[in-house]
Amino acid sequence: MKFELGLEGLIITSQAFIYTYMISGIVALHLTEQFGVEFNGTFGTSIDKDDKLTLEDDYSIKTQIIRISSMVGGNLLWTPIYGKYQLSSGRLIYFDTYLSGGMSNTGVEYQFDHCNIDKNSEYQLKSDYVASYPTFSVGIGQRFFVSKKSSFRWALKSHIFSTNSKDGACTDNPNIAETTTQQPNSTVHFGYSRFF
Repeated sequence: MKFELGLEGLIITSQAFIYTYMISGIVALHLTEQFGVEFNGTFGTSIDKDDKLTLEDDYSIKTQIIRISSMVGGNLLWTPIYGKYQLSSGRLIYFDTYLSGGMSNTGVEYQFDHCNIDKNSEYQLKSDYVASYPTFSVGIGQRFFVSKKSSFRWALKSHIFSTNSKDGACTDNPNIAETTTQQPNSTVHFGYSRFF
């Protein structure tokens, strides 16, 4: 029955044309030695890679990007592995390995800078906005305990959600075909947490 408060930085590693950097706040309740629940709120921003700029500047190819702006949700935690490592000084570093799985809500920022709309069209270019999608996530991570009340942590997670093609369409034309596409995202997390 311990509370854990933490802060993480994370990077989405599965995006081809942008870098996405995010910060996550964590609140967890460890019900037993092995099981707990964790809630997190994650927010960040994206930066275009050189590849995207090269395609646009040199070849006039404009790419449509799925930009993740937020992830808010909860996970169940299972910690089946505990261990310790002895430094040359004799000090012991304790660690655990945990698995996580849960649901969240992913905010996708749609920008329509890739669109070219005919001035005579009856449909206007959409304004930038954020759409939300239910997301399933699984992950594995470790905590390395600096003391009984603090730890450094890292994790690898996979987030899967489905987007609707109409959400990213340049206009509100009702004749646009509606399709659903799965979007898997992989993230790498590094952070610090305190126990109370």
